[in-house]
Amino acid sequence: MSSGPFNMAPGDSQEVVFAIMHAAAGGWDDSYLKLKEVDINAQYYYDNRFRTSPPPPKPIVTATSLDDQIILTWDNIAEAYNAEDIIDIDPVTGGLFDYEFEGYNVYQLKSPIEFSEMKRIATFDKINGI
Repeated sequence: MSSGPFNMAPGDSQEVVFAIMHAAAGGWDDSYLKLKEVDINAQYYYDNRFRTSPPPPKPIVTATSLDDQIILTWDNIAEAYNAEDIIDIDPVTGGLFDYEFEGYNVYQLKSPIEFSEMKRIATFDKINGI
């Protein structure tokens, strides 16, 4: 990969932003069109200064340990989540996508600060056909 040439004087600086994109969608022609979509999304992401929609609020979780099990309970604050995606564009309508709450994933970690070996142990999906 190369870029430039850049004409710079001593003490100047240059910010270079690049993306490596790939896409596959069946044959070469469909993959080419998919890559164009990926490129458009990457440009929107850059134009929006890499901002994304806010994540859903974190639920307050309570853990109760028994002899041979742990019972987790949480509030439903995240279930009211609905955010407009500021990057992805609906190819049919040309409008922005809305993201709604869809469910919870529960992970097991080695420790509260060790994320390298987390394991998903349960998914609780919103019952809506998605």
